[in-house]
Amino acid sequence: MAATLRAHDINPAQLTLLRSIGANEGLTQQELAGAIGLSRANISQLLDRLQAAELIARVPSGRAYALYLTDTSRNLLQTVLPEMEALILGQFAVLSPEDQATLDRILAKLDAEPPQHD
Repeated sequence: MAATLRAHDINPAQLTLLRSIGANEGLTQQELAGAIGLSRANISQLLDRLQAAELIARVPSGRAYALYLTDTSRNLLQTVLPEMEALILGQFAVLSPEDQATLDRILAKLDAEPPQHD
């Protein structure tokens, strides 16, 4: 998967941001940081790179900036997401239907239970 993303000059963190922004266009940098669990400093650096690559637009909105995809990033996602889906489906194809069902149950359980910290 990393090689596929590298071929499109993005990394997994950037893909996560683009997908999150695309699903919630107009959200602020702070809202995005909270939604994906990254620090404001980390988000800022990643967004700076995406903006420099013309993959996002920061639009003034009150005292913050609203985040939007650009036409370039929309086209990129239309290419990359199907490629990533095909790779994932190919990886899971080696599992039997029973193993796939077991994995689905495990992942659903992990997704439903909040992490526990000591």
